[in-house]
Amino acid sequence: MSETASAKPAAIKALVVDDEEPLADLVAMALRYEGWEVKTAHTVAEALKAHKALQPDIAVLDIMLPDGDGLGLLKSLRSTDPTLPVLFLTAKDAVEDRVQGLTLGGDDYVTNPLASRNWSPACAVCCAAQVEHPRLNTRSSRSVTSLSMRTATRCFGVTRQSS
Repeated sequence: MSETASAKPAAIKALVVDDEEPLADLVAMALRYEGWEVKTAHTVAEALKAHKALQPDIAVLDIMLPDGDGLGLLKSLRSTDPTLPVLFLTAKDAVEDRVQGLTLGGDDYVTNPLASRNWSPACAVCCAAQVEHPRLNTRSSRSVTSLSMRTATRCFGVTRQSS
């Protein structure tokens, strides 16, 4: 068997940015449990440094940060990495905030805390990471959808609803 045939696929690399360290750690822990490589940051400045070092496949951003905001951070990240998928995970739940986040280029917008079924923010990230994006779809040997449902089922007893 050749070396390339037995090589494991590279882990999905995620940058999680939230000024609330426990929340960032919870999201990171859930993603690491699924085999993702995760770097956390708690400010815009830390996030820019971490992005340069990690070159992530996806970024999970809070909107409210102590030295700026996630919308400005999105613009900065996309200026050097235009195809980076970005998921907003934030407490800002007004319709205007959602529209602004998606209009400025966010791939998904999840509010925290989640009211639906009392899911934790970590589960929300895994489920919302179903964004169709070539960098995610080609880096993992398993689909993000099955990853999301396995995490939701294992952590919270959530099962997919029949249509």
